[in-house]
Amino acid sequence: MKVFKVLVCLAIFGLLVYSGVRLGEPYYRYYSFKAKVEEVAKFEVQQEKILPEVMKYAQEIGIPITETDVSIGGSRGRYEIETSWTETVNLFDIYEQTYNFQITVGR
Repeated sequence: MKVFKVLVCLAIFGLLVYSGVRLGEPYYRYYSFKAKVEEVAKFEVQQEKILPEVMKYAQEIGIPITETDVSIGGSRGRYEIETSWTETVNLFDIYEQTYNFQITVGR
């Protein structure tokens, strides 16, 4: 009986860890992407190079945006970059959480 309780506790603990990781992944991508966009806005000199750099990184980490979702304004050394997207996390077809993210950097 004691072994059964331990197995049940381990299963519950495993489910909690899995759920926490799945629900935390979108936030990790958001903060990672925001840091990269801030870096690009701060150090990129040519505006034409900003969009490809932002899109390349978004694709690398799995952020669902297109080029039309990214707005770039400003001038040399003072770029403002804006974008937003939505991510939905589904846990075992029982619980679904939708996250709305927005990034505005520059100025």
